[in-house]
Amino acid sequence: MADANNPDGTGGTGTDAQGGEEEPQSDADLIRQVEALYPWAVELGLLDLVVDLVRDDASSEEILAEIRGTAEWRAKFPNFYRDDGITLRFSGGEASYLNHIDELRGVMREFGMYNEAEDAPENYIGLLEYDIDPNEFRDRLVTYKSLENGTQYLRDAFYIYAGLDVSVDDMYRAVVDPGYKEQMVSTYEKESRENPPDYATWVDRMGDVALRDLQAGVNEAVDQGIIPPGAAADVIMIKKDVAKQYIDLLYTNGQMGGSGEPTAGAEPISFDALNRAFQYAMLASAASEQGLRLPDKARLQEFVQAGVSRANAVRAYGQYAQNKYGLAGMAERAGIQTIDQTMWEEATLLMQGRESALIDKAMDRERSLSRQGGGFSSRMEGSRVTQQR
Repeated sequence: MADANNPDGTGGTGTDAQGGEEEPQSDADLIRQVEALYPWAVELGLLDLVVDLVRDDASSEEILAEIRGTAEWRAKFPNFYRDDGITLRFSGGEASYLNHIDELRGVMREFGMYNEAEDAPENYIGLLEYDIDPNEFRDRLVTYKSLENGTQYLRDAFYIYAGLDVSVDDMYRAVVDPGYKEQMVSTYEKESRENPPDYATWVDRMGDVALRDLQAGVNEAVDQGIIPPGAAADVIMIKKDVAKQYIDLLYTNGQMGGSGEPTAGAEPISFDALNRAFQYAMLASAASEQGLRLPDKARLQEFVQAGVSRANAVRAYGQYAQNKYGLAGMAERAGIQTIDQTMWEEATLLMQGRESALIDKAMDRERSLSRQGGGFSSRMEGSRVTQQR
């Protein structure tokens, strides 16, 4: 049999090195030889075909031609040839082709994008068609991931103000194709200028964005143990019309004109700040489970300006909800007028010194009482008010 690396047919099995007749090969020897020379054909279930061809003393060209004519081979090696249908895409043949695909898979694993259950030869056709090697593929995925993580605000703007659903794939194409970027910008400007959303449409689209982000925020809060799954389920079930009512109130602070539009003095905030405020309000409500009032628009704006994280807002409200009655008693024993929700927000989330100092004073007083056999501070141990944002 000819070696697979000798397509001219030299090195056949008819004679030995001295020109004499070879001993007939056993079936086991023949199978081992085929497995060594054509492992990828064996994986395709073509072992019997190749063994029969070798027994018929077929040349390597004949063997490869037969293999490459099977449906199994065509399914495994799409784009094996270049556009002329003759030139190999990889000079090393099937082995080089498969090595290249394995390297591309390795890059996908690096970025957490490989799913074995969905892996298929046709997934790599585009990469092969454009001769994208693993290094270039890695560079492209770095760009793609950056866009995925850093362009949500921009993609939301396309949807809210122009009604355009822009994907990460669209953003990536805009990066690598200046013509496509120009087309995207032109379409956005045209739609937002000629068909600007009225207030009801704006709130409706904002509701879509807010509920999507709420889902992600709730899942994150549950994973971190900030809110229990039961409370999370209640938040996730919020209907869009309810979300729109909250968005409307947060956006206008209840100041509406006769036309249903915000009044001139309402001082509405940006959609990004509004979305974050909505997340704070909803997650704070889930954390409390004890009837805490939702922070008003002015307070939420303070959170946004101070860079308060969503997770710490929920954690702070959860602590207050669990301990608010004990905090009231602690304040009374320390001679402080009150430790209410407003003071707790200012101390734990806005880091206002006076409020933090008052609560610390009350907690120190409570620790002193605890050492004497009473007091409340043991329940608050480890929950100092100097939290990080």
